[in-house]
Amino acid sequence: MVRASRNYTEKFLVAIGKSYLKALPHKTSKNSYRLQFAFMFSLLFIYAWTQKIYLIPTCIRRTAKEQFDRYQKGRTIAGKKVTNVDGYKKKSKHQRWRAGDVLVLAWEGNRFQSKWRPIEPYEILGEFWEGLGGTWGGRWKLRDYCHFEI
Repeated sequence: MVRASRNYTEKFLVAIGKSYLKALPHKTSKNSYRLQFAFMFSLLFIYAWTQKIYLIPTCIRRTAKEQFDRYQKGRTIAGKKVTNVDGYKKKSKHQRWRAGDVLVLAWEGNRFQSKWRPIEPYEILGEFWEGLGGTWGGRWKLRDYCHFEI
């Protein structure tokens, strides 16, 4: 029953999203991409709320220096690699306002206190995002479950 409800809500929001996105100007200007992303990201939050997934945005806009600092992790700074984009030679979608990261705070009544979070709510959101025509970072080789971009 829960999956059936999710399918109906998902189909409804995807239909609204796709018809609105068709009405946008051609996707050639920076502003039309930003508008498209803002609309899709808003739909993601509405959909999450209907699925009892409570989340917050953690990163939408990033400077070249911030991106380069992330790029250094696992290279010149200790830790695992978190990105393959340096922010200067290759720009991140965050730098162009075409990507956002989210953090799931609670799902189905469970609050998450630690850094560990279940992947399932991100998979639910990722499927919805892909239905809108976006790209979800959970499908990449270097998995980024919280990342949503156009």
